[in-house]
Amino acid sequence: MKMTLRSGVVKTWALVAALALLSGCVRRHAPLDSTVAGGAAPSPLGDIVVPLAVRSFEISSVDGQRGVFFKLSRVPDRVASHEESEPARIVVEVEGPAAGDDIAPQSYPGADTLVSQINMSRTGGRLTLVVELSGSVVPRHSVHQMADWIMVRLNPPK
Repeated sequence: MKMTLRSGVVKTWALVAALALLSGCVRRHAPLDSTVAGGAAPSPLGDIVVPLAVRSFEISSVDGQRGVFFKLSRVPDRVASHEESEPARIVVEVEGPAAGDDIAPQSYPGADTLVSQINMSRTGGRLTLVVELSGSVVPRHSVHQMADWIMVRLNPPK
Protein backbone atom coordinates (compact mmCIF):
# COMPACT_ATOMS: atom_id res chain seq x y z
CA MET A 1 0.00 0.00 0.00
CA LYS A 2 2.84 2.40 0.84
CA MET A 3 4.46 1.81 -2.56
CA THR A 4 1.27 2.76 -4.41
CA LEU A 5 0.80 5.94 -2.38
CA ARG A 6 4.46 6.94 -2.82
CA SER A 7 4.42 6.34 -6.60
CA GLY A 8 1.18 8.37 -6.88
CA VAL A 9 2.79 11.28 -5.05
CA VAL A 10 5.90 11.06 -7.25
CA LYS A 11 3.74 11.03 -10.40
CA THR A 12 1.78 14.05 -9.17
CA TRP A 13 4.94 16.03 -8.42
CA ALA A 14 6.43 15.05 -11.78
CA LEU A 15 3.29 16.34 -13.52
CA VAL A 16 3.40 19.61 -11.54
CA ALA A 17 7.11 20.06 -12.38
CA ALA A 18 6.49 19.36 -16.08
CA LEU A 19 3.64 21.90 -16.20
CA ALA A 20 5.78 24.50 -14.42
CA LEU A 21 8.63 23.95 -16.86
CA LEU A 22 6.33 24.17 -19.86
CA SER A 23 4.70 27.36 -18.67
CA GLY A 24 8.14 28.86 -18.00
CA CYS A 25 9.39 27.85 -21.46
CA VAL A 26 6.47 29.55 -23.14
CA ARG A 27 7.34 32.84 -21.45
CA ARG A 28 11.05 32.54 -22.23
CA HIS A 29 10.42 31.95 -25.93
CA ALA A 30 7.89 34.77 -26.37
CA PRO A 31 8.81 37.39 -28.99
CA LEU A 32 11.10 40.14 -27.71
CA ASP A 33 8.52 42.82 -28.44
CA SER A 34 5.64 41.05 -26.67
CA THR A 35 3.86 43.06 -24.04
CA VAL A 36 1.73 42.36 -21.04
CA ALA A 37 -1.21 44.61 -20.17
CA GLY A 38 0.29 47.74 -18.69
CA GLY A 39 3.93 47.17 -19.64
CA ALA A 40 6.65 45.02 -21.15
CA ALA A 41 6.91 41.30 -20.64
CA PRO A 42 9.11 40.39 -17.67
CA SER A 43 12.56 39.11 -18.54
CA PRO A 44 13.43 35.68 -17.13
CA LEU A 45 16.79 37.15 -16.05
CA GLY A 46 15.34 40.35 -14.63
CA ASP A 47 17.65 43.31 -15.19
CA ILE A 48 20.78 41.18 -15.70
CA VAL A 49 22.69 42.00 -18.90
CA VAL A 50 25.53 39.70 -19.90
CA PRO A 51 28.50 41.74 -21.18
CA LEU A 52 29.97 40.74 -24.53
CA ALA A 53 33.32 39.00 -24.08
CA VAL A 54 35.43 36.24 -25.63
CA ARG A 55 35.30 33.08 -23.54
CA SER A 56 37.85 31.23 -25.68
CA PHE A 57 39.35 31.04 -29.14
CA GLU A 58 40.92 28.32 -31.23
CA ILE A 59 42.90 28.20 -34.47
CA SER A 60 42.38 25.07 -36.54
CA SER A 61 43.58 23.85 -39.93
CA VAL A 62 41.76 21.37 -42.18
CA ASP A 63 42.49 20.62 -45.85
CA GLY A 64 44.62 23.73 -46.36
CA GLN A 65 42.06 26.09 -44.85
CA ARG A 66 42.43 27.80 -41.51
CA GLY A 67 39.69 28.78 -39.13
CA VAL A 68 39.85 31.05 -36.13
CA PHE A 69 36.90 30.34 -33.84
CA PHE A 70 35.83 32.76 -31.12
CA LYS A 71 33.39 31.56 -28.43
CA LEU A 72 31.50 34.56 -27.05
CA SER A 73 29.73 35.07 -23.73
CA ARG A 74 26.45 35.83 -25.52
CA VAL A 75 24.88 36.16 -28.95
CA PRO A 76 26.08 39.51 -30.37
CA ASP A 77 23.79 42.23 -31.69
CA ARG A 78 25.86 42.81 -34.83
CA VAL A 79 29.08 41.55 -36.45
CA ALA A 80 31.06 43.42 -39.11
CA SER A 81 34.55 42.91 -40.51
CA HIS A 82 37.15 44.53 -42.74
CA GLU A 83 40.75 43.92 -43.70
CA GLU A 84 43.78 46.15 -43.27
CA SER A 85 47.33 46.02 -44.57
CA GLU A 86 50.78 46.79 -43.18
CA PRO A 87 50.56 44.60 -41.19
CA ALA A 88 48.06 42.29 -42.88
CA ARG A 89 45.11 41.68 -40.58
CA ILE A 90 41.40 41.02 -40.42
CA VAL A 91 39.43 43.19 -37.99
CA VAL A 92 36.12 41.89 -36.66
CA GLU A 93 33.90 44.31 -34.75
CA VAL A 94 31.25 42.69 -32.59
CA GLU A 95 28.55 44.80 -30.97
CA GLY A 96 26.57 43.97 -27.87
CA PRO A 97 25.06 45.82 -24.94
CA ALA A 98 27.19 48.54 -23.37
CA ALA A 99 27.59 46.50 -20.21
CA GLY A 100 30.60 45.62 -18.13
CA ASP A 101 33.92 47.38 -17.88
CA ASP A 102 36.04 48.17 -20.90
CA ILE A 103 38.81 45.65 -21.56
CA ALA A 104 42.25 46.99 -22.47
CA PRO A 105 43.84 45.47 -25.59
CA GLN A 106 45.14 41.97 -24.97
CA SER A 107 47.43 40.01 -27.32
CA TYR A 108 47.80 36.26 -27.72
CA PRO A 109 50.29 34.42 -29.95
CA GLY A 110 48.72 32.76 -32.97
CA ALA A 111 51.07 29.76 -32.88
CA ASP A 112 50.34 29.16 -36.57
CA THR A 113 52.21 29.77 -39.83
CA LEU A 114 49.42 32.00 -41.17
CA VAL A 115 48.01 33.59 -37.99
CA SER A 116 50.75 35.35 -36.05
CA GLN A 117 48.72 36.98 -33.29
CA ILE A 118 45.19 37.55 -31.96
CA ASN A 119 44.33 40.92 -30.36
CA MET A 120 41.15 41.61 -28.40
CA SER A 121 39.64 44.63 -26.66
CA ARG A 122 36.20 45.92 -25.56
CA THR A 123 35.06 49.52 -25.42
CA GLY A 124 31.48 50.56 -24.67
CA GLY A 125 29.97 47.20 -25.66
CA ARG A 126 31.97 46.90 -28.88
CA LEU A 127 34.37 43.99 -28.93
CA THR A 128 37.24 44.31 -31.41
CA LEU A 129 38.95 41.11 -32.55
CA VAL A 130 42.05 41.42 -34.72
CA VAL A 131 43.52 38.41 -36.52
CA GLU A 132 47.08 39.44 -37.43
CA LEU A 133 48.58 37.48 -40.31
CA SER A 134 52.17 36.40 -40.97
CA GLY A 135 52.20 37.35 -44.65
CA SER A 136 52.02 40.77 -46.24
CA VAL A 137 48.77 40.06 -48.11
CA VAL A 138 45.39 39.25 -46.58
CA PRO A 139 44.23 35.96 -48.15
CA ARG A 140 40.68 35.32 -49.29
CA HIS A 141 38.60 34.97 -46.18
CA SER A 142 35.08 35.07 -44.81
CA VAL A 143 33.58 35.87 -41.42
CA HIS A 144 30.59 33.91 -40.15
CA GLN A 145 28.47 34.32 -37.04
CA MET A 146 26.92 31.14 -35.68
CA ALA A 147 24.86 32.05 -32.59
CA ASP A 148 27.50 32.87 -29.93
CA TRP A 149 30.41 31.75 -32.15
CA ILE A 150 32.33 33.75 -34.74
CA MET A 151 34.45 31.99 -37.34
CA VAL A 152 37.08 33.69 -39.48
CA ARG A 153 37.76 31.29 -42.36
CA LEU A 154 41.05 31.80 -44.19
CA ASN A 155 42.16 30.39 -47.55
CA PRO A 156 45.96 30.55 -47.51
CA PRO A 157 47.70 32.22 -50.45
CA LYS A 158 48.78 29.84 -53.21
